[in-house]
Amino acid sequence: MKLNVQLSKPSSERKGSYNSKQSLKHKRSHKVSKGAINKTKGNGISKGDKKAKASGGKMRPKRDQKDGNSLSHSKKERPAKSTLKKLSKDKKNAVKGKKGLTKRELKPLIAVKKETKKSKEEERKDLNKLYSRLLVDHRKPEVVKSTISQLLSKLSSENYCLISNKRHVSRILQACLKYGDTSIRSLIFQRTKKDFSLLNLNVHSSRFLMKLYNYCNTEVKAYLKSVIFCDKGVPLLFSRYGSDLMDIVYQKLKNKEQLAILKLYALSNHFLLEKDNLAKLDATGSINQFAAIIDESKSRDTCVEKLKLAVLKMVDKAQMVASLSHDLVYLYWKLTDNKAELISHIHPVFGQLLSTRNGNAIMCDLFGYADKKMRKLMLKGLRTDFPDAVYNQINVSFLIKAIHSTDDTKLSIDCLIKPIQDDLKTVISDKYAHAFILSIFEPPKDMESPTSLKDPVVRQQELKAYLLPLLVDMFKSVKLRDLIEDKSSSKVLLAVLRESDDAAIFHSVMDEVREDITEEMDLIKNIDTLRFIQTLVKKPGPVLERIKPYAILWPIVKVSVHRILEGKCVFLLVDILEAAIRNKDEEVIADFKGTVTPAALERAGKSLIKKNEKHIGLDILIKLLKE
Repeated sequence: MKLNVQLSKPSSERKGSYNSKQSLKHKRSHKVSKGAINKTKGNGISKGDKKAKASGGKMRPKRDQKDGNSLSHSKKERPAKSTLKKLSKDKKNAVKGKKGLTKRELKPLIAVKKETKKSKEEERKDLNKLYSRLLVDHRKPEVVKSTISQLLSKLSSENYCLISNKRHVSRILQACLKYGDTSIRSLIFQRTKKDFSLLNLNVHSSRFLMKLYNYCNTEVKAYLKSVIFCDKGVPLLFSRYGSDLMDIVYQKLKNKEQLAILKLYALSNHFLLEKDNLAKLDATGSINQFAAIIDESKSRDTCVEKLKLAVLKMVDKAQMVASLSHDLVYLYWKLTDNKAELISHIHPVFGQLLSTRNGNAIMCDLFGYADKKMRKLMLKGLRTDFPDAVYNQINVSFLIKAIHSTDDTKLSIDCLIKPIQDDLKTVISDKYAHAFILSIFEPPKDMESPTSLKDPVVRQQELKAYLLPLLVDMFKSVKLRDLIEDKSSSKVLLAVLRESDDAAIFHSVMDEVREDITEEMDLIKNIDTLRFIQTLVKKPGPVLERIKPYAILWPIVKVSVHRILEGKCVFLLVDILEAAIRNKDEEVIADFKGTVTPAALERAGKSLIKKNEKHIGLDILIKLLKE
């Protein structure tokens, strides 16, 4: 049997037991100084106690009261209002003069907010906020003026040429140049001009200087031109951002100013041209004349060597984008006798030369001197890096040269024709791209290629064999009226009609003409479409001539022959009659003479005279009918 025995704890650990040390601490914590009591409102006597005292009653005792002093722990000790007023006026004097409060007690009341210096990140955020405001409110002159003023003041008067290397500073300065007035631009230029240097040029500072050149006046332009194009600025041509900056300035110069800059790079200080040639050089107005003068001088070889070194350095650094670099290569191309060596050097960066006319002209000529390996590299580069080159006015000539100089027609088809075969309608309707397609049917004359071994006729037949079926299918699937009326696509359509054995397209064209003749005759009244129809009759080609286009067209125009006689489209009747006479088609000739009678011709002549219009076509027709 277990006994429940409860052991008693020592007296010191019992709940509610008396501990002398703890009690002493508790008492000490409740001691209050006289100053603390005096600072409370009413000297520690509440309103209720005052009333009780006045009525002769007893005051309500307070908790924790000892030795006649009371202290409330529920509220914080607060100074009197008069004290706060004095502190707000003069905090230091209040601390010294107020006897009831210690400095420690007044510290939270007189805490002074210290001004801390903003970090660079915070300063950048402030600048970006102002920059955003400038972009949003750029149509409000007052906001623009104040915002730009704040931005420039925050940027301080440091050298802008140096601090513009930072992205946020560069774009802020560009915005200030764009939206600021003349005085702002002048101020920015003056701060940029201070300790001007191009040694640390990067993408951000180069863009800022480009904007500075574009937006500022002629004085600024002249200064930048003199600083960039000088002996110290020659190395800029071989740097990425320096060449970009030079290109912007160089393109805005006049032709003679550009030629003057070319002297800096083409002619050396170690040799001089003869006085006569130097005078001619100053008077010249084109780069071809510039090259011809150097070619005739005694210093030609030295100049060629200097240009060669410059070209090799630009190729080595892949800095062949600027117009100035293209002009230097153009000079070297004109002067050198070894073009095969030149293409061997520049073919890795051929794409950079295609951005200007001079660069494109160089590549068109040098492609003929390239070997098989170089051509393969360039054709693959065209396919991957220049998918829209066929639509470019300058580059389309290089594509024509490439396709007519490459012996490997399979490679040409893969790299030049296949990328555009899904958009043939767009290509043949384009102002420049249609020339590429047309060149396959009608090759240009100046397509010489010294390193090509294949017969040009064989190459053309192989290319046509691939392209012609694609065009025939495309013409069958679209409405031909739009293509006939388009000046570019009508040329390609005519070439296909001459080459294709499929007569369905020709009959579709005749259907469009028949529909037009019975209505407004817009096709034969338009000079371009009239020439298209006339060419089908006059020069149909060996394939189309077998179906006699004139014989098919005559019944169509016969219905409205009297209307045709009184207009400019009378020449179409002349072409039909000439074609019938050339082919000795008596049936068509007889029908023509029976329809176009002398009486009808006389009426048409009187009508033209009355309208005061020319009647040359009618006179030719009358002459043919009399024969």
